[in-house]
Amino acid sequence: MAFFFGLAIIVMKDKVNMKKIFFVDIDGTIIDSTNGILKVSKKTRYAFKELKRNNYVFISSGRCEDMIADDIKSLKPSGYILNNGACCLLDDKEIFAEYLPNDQVRELMDYIRLHNGNFFLEKRHELRVKDIDDEAMKEFVREWGIPDITSDKPVLADDDFHMAMALFDNVEELEAFGKRFEEHFDIRNHNGYISCDINLYGVNKGSGVKEVLSYLNIDKSLSYAFGDELNDLEMMVEAGHAIVMGNGNPRLKELAEEIADSAVDDGFYNYLVSHKIIAPIHD
Repeated sequence: MAFFFGLAIIVMKDKVNMKKIFFVDIDGTIIDSTNGILKVSKKTRYAFKELKRNNYVFISSGRCEDMIADDIKSLKPSGYILNNGACCLLDDKEIFAEYLPNDQVRELMDYIRLHNGNFFLEKRHELRVKDIDDEAMKEFVREWGIPDITSDKPVLADDDFHMAMALFDNVEELEAFGKRFEEHFDIRNHNGYISCDINLYGVNKGSGVKEVLSYLNIDKSLSYAFGDELNDLEMMVEAGHAIVMGNGNPRLKELAEEIADSAVDDGFYNYLVSHKIIAPIHD
């Protein structure tokens, strides 16, 4: 009898977690800074609350925690995929982390300074900036709805950073930067901006999704990804259900299982209601 009892415990441990899990991008998905919508809607807030009753909900972003507005944090997701997958949190527990090599960070900083660019260097909690008073950087921060950055800590290449971002004065400088460092980093330009994300190859939102699914022992078929831009591409591939917003990139829509309404029209909420994942809100 003891043998069978022990076997039952092992089987229970190996049993797949049957909760659903939702990976949700921020800008262009639940807010839309392009259209001046920097606060989550009442319907989005309700959707998060309802989903969390019996499921997991993760914010999936290229941002670090310092770059996420309090309005987004107030949704209290189950966890975060931060820094384009380089840092994953469940509640407040770090369950995965990758770092940029210090020597290559030093090269990045030297190059950007030499070519009159600007940069973000992202830790889990902190954001270090070369020149926050630069007008182009101020405009970038405002348009992306990034909280005020007041840190006066020095930028040190020997610190451990998950990812970086570069901002230049013209497209030529951005392209030259990409060619200079493409051998070492996965560099992705921001649509409509003279800037880019800088990650290690193989580190992206999709790798973050894989780490979270493995940690929680959830089958891929029970996972849903919501996004709008090409930095969401790997996330769409790794999730069981790929939902692209109506305002999303045409290339990303080619991967979509379904195209939801636009962010400004509460596409995230509408998808969940139409698929009977949550009940509609009652005003």
